[in-house]
Amino acid sequence: IYLWFVHANIDTDEAVISIGINSLNVTKLMITLWTLGSVVHTLFDLSVWHIKACTLCRYGGNVSDEAMKCGRTAGVTIVLSTLAFATYLVLLRASSDYNKKMKVQLAAMGDFESVEQEEETANVFFESISLAGGAQSFDFLAGYIIE
Repeated sequence: IYLWFVHANIDTDEAVISIGINSLNVTKLMITLWTLGSVVHTLFDLSVWHIKACTLCRYGGNVSDEAMKCGRTAGVTIVLSTLAFATYLVLLRASSDYNKKMKVQLAAMGDFESVEQEEETANVFFESISLAGGAQSFDFLAGYIIE
């Protein structure tokens, strides 16, 4: 969802609601994450449950043993593929955040030539992943705990 916001040039930090004295800002990205992300997560969980744990698909259920084995294999394949894709997206987000941070620092130092070179490569949808930012690049994962 975040990468779609970035690709579509939608401001992710624009506050929609400010809550409390310390002004907890609820942003467009948070609202989208909590609604669309939760719906996708629920649909995925229910579909995997029906493939793997539904009483029809257990041994001795109403489905043949061959269909049950196929369903279990498909369930494991779907879960592992989703895990691999989610890991790639987390690494891509960490890399993207680090690249943004570096672009701001280069612009602050007055190195506009490097910024222009990075902007030319930024229009590519599939980016290379660089994890030079270390563990701080993964701070965004704390926001996903709410979902």
